[in-house]
Amino acid sequence: RGEAGEWIYQAGPGPAVLYRLPELRQAIAEGATVFVVEGEKDCDRLAAGGLTATTNIEGAAKPDQKAKWRREYTAQLAGATRVVLLPDHDEPGRAHMQTIAQALQGQVGEVRLLELPGLPDKGDVSDWLNQGHTLDELQTLAEQAPSLAAAASALVKRATTQQEEGNT
Repeated sequence: RGEAGEWIYQAGPGPAVLYRLPELRQAIAEGATVFVVEGEKDCDRLAAGGLTATTNIEGAAKPDQKAKWRREYTAQLAGATRVVLLPDHDEPGRAHMQTIAQALQGQVGEVRLLELPGLPDKGDVSDWLNQGHTLDELQTLAEQAPSLAAAASALVKRATTQQEEGNT
């Protein structure tokens, strides 16, 4: 913590923690849905609207890089009733959320993957909201999003298709 008691979010010698960990712990205790996004900007945007959101430090890894999701993050989300993964609209974002989905299997009640419609390449939930969409729409889409098993299958299919397209 900083001198004023605020949380300081940066890599350092201490334990790896998810962004907005105090709010995250409270939401888990209350059985609230938790949104996992790529980046603090998106977390803060969702939190400003009353939703619980978190992200990991260092962002997403590309599929050929070592995953940046750590066991500690999975432990911090353990026991959550529902986790909704919101990937950025790019290959690293989808790969990152696939890693998280696999890590959370059996650790949380339910994992859903929500790929937001109409995003530009590399777009994120803040871009989607800037297009005029609302948090109510986001919550409705989250309710309709596929569960972990279906989401993992969709991500694998998309990655396979992208690889095939890249090899042609």
